[in-house]
Amino acid sequence: MIYYVYAVASISNKYVYIGQTNNLDRRINEHNKRKTKSNRLMAPFKLILCERYKTRMNAVEREKEL
Repeated sequence: MIYYVYAVASISNKYVYIGQTNNLDRRINEHNKRKTKSNRLMAPFKLILCERYKTRMNAVEREKEL
């Protein structure tokens, strides 16, 4: 399975969220439909970074670096 580390930026302000997922399209959609409690007030978002990793462990390590 492929894992993604991604960053999304709020279109309305300078807020940036960094996360990791195994389904990037679903996760971006969740952010933009305000289904993510931690940042729902910042929507809508645009994708500004996407990196692919073979394991979740590698993705989590990279997410922590960012």
